[in-house]
Amino acid sequence: VEPKPSATSYDKTTPVDEIMKTMDAATARTIVFENGKYKGQTVGSVYESTKDNNGFSGKLKWFADNYRTNNILVAACIIVNKS
Repeated sequence: VEPKPSATSYDKTTPVDEIMKTMDAATARTIVFENGKYKGQTVGSVYESTKDNNGFSGKLKWFADNYRTNNILVAACIIVNKS
């Protein structure tokens, strides 16, 4: 019998929709930006500092739409922006 993959059995190249099936909002908020203006900050902290009055962050949407080297970060941005 093959062991079932754990909830975190994904990496930067796993398709975003696959990551989103197992990543919860609490985990998504802890994902850290690896470079750029937000390097070293978590998705949660960037969300809190950039969200509008409706709870939407255009910055996280930009990363979700344009960032292509780390699908974990992309998934986290989508999840946090929706939660």
